[in-house]
Amino acid sequence: MLGFSISSSKNIYVLAYLNWLLWALTHLTCQKRWSTALRRSELKSHFSKVLGVLVELVQAFHLECGKGGSSYMGLSIAQASILCLCHLLEEMQQYQDLKVSRYFNTLKVVLQ
Repeated sequence: MLGFSISSSKNIYVLAYLNWLLWALTHLTCQKRWSTALRRSELKSHFSKVLGVLVELVQAFHLECGKGGSSYMGLSIAQASILCLCHLLEEMQQYQDLKVSRYFNTLKVVLQ
């Protein structure tokens, strides 16, 4: 997806901007039924792309922090990503035909 990694010296991230974007996304996704503005045919694609990016952010900024690379900004990014994941999964539950249980099982494996 995005290729985020704390240990990658090639990539320089503007963490304050990323943090701001994630908190804005958290604010938007905390509204109930925010996905009704999207076309039904695009929901599955939209959900899976956003879910993938958020999981990647959690892996980069939370799971790698346990290896000695933690920072307050990294923890804030991980926290905002996890809140967005919670909001996204809650929104996905209203669409029974999207088979959201598959996404929950994927998240359990990734975040263990």
